[in-house]
Amino acid sequence: MKIIILTVGKIKEKFYTEAVNEYLKRLSRYCKAEVVQVADEKTVENCSETEADMVKEKEGNRILAKIPDDAYVITLEINGKQLDSLELADKINRLGINGKSHIVFVIGGVDVEIEEREIQSLNEGIPGAYNSCTYADKGEMQLINNAGKHTLNGYQAIAYARMRYLDNGIYRDGRQRKIISGMFDGVKDLSMSEYPKLLNTLLPYVKTNLTVGEMLNLAFTSYSFATSKEIKQAEYPIIDDKHVKGGKYKNAGWVWLYDVNSTGVLHDFIYEDINMEDNEYLKDDSKIELNY
Repeated sequence: MKIIILTVGKIKEKFYTEAVNEYLKRLSRYCKAEVVQVADEKTVENCSETEADMVKEKEGNRILAKIPDDAYVITLEINGKQLDSLELADKINRLGINGKSHIVFVIGGVDVEIEEREIQSLNEGIPGAYNSCTYADKGEMQLINNAGKHTLNGYQAIAYARMRYLDNGIYRDGRQRKIISGMFDGVKDLSMSEYPKLLNTLLPYVKTNLTVGEMLNLAFTSYSFATSKEIKQAEYPIIDDKHVKGGKYKNAGWVWLYDVNSTGVLHDFIYEDINMEDNEYLKDDSKIELNY
């Protein structure tokens, strides 16, 4: 069995190269694995939709030129069908039985939905986030020009998560959860050979004494969890007109005053796997007691 990991862009960092080589060595016990990189197409700032489509077409043609005629192609993308480790192993085994001995994985991306009202505030924060990012291949600064689904790069995601003056802390928390959820979804759709690239993105912001091999072992251990588990989210205090009230409290300044008896709802969500919106407590307002 021969497997090709087909990616857009070249490996530049020493750490990335070492990590990829480490993984290729591990995979060599099971198959012939190869990473093939095609050049990415440079884009201008504030490019039009037509120009963006032209970039995608050029990169797409480069990808197609590297795919052998007899290869079975698997695209790794957010909207694709999710397989856990056992399902992927079974699929590869069945492909081999059916005479497919050449598999090509093509890498996709991570998306975040941007609202129209968020664009101005996001773009105001992007220059500061861009300047704070020190990785060498961040390219020219790019702003967000329209609402809708976007694949945010590192500094754009940081600026999005930092937005705080557009609305309030509740919305900011929601944006941060969207970033984390998008990262989690992206990890679920990545092949294991792409984990070194993920580590390379995160490491500039992390101090650790773990070796490359140790980090890859942790990534391998968490992979089955990431591909088979769903992240459930809940917001606490419960933000409605009954169980929470914003205001000044004594000398503490502006705070959220919350229903002290609603902590059981959070407990049930964590330990009993009961969705907060389905909790029986929220159907009875007689026990509400705000902490003031």
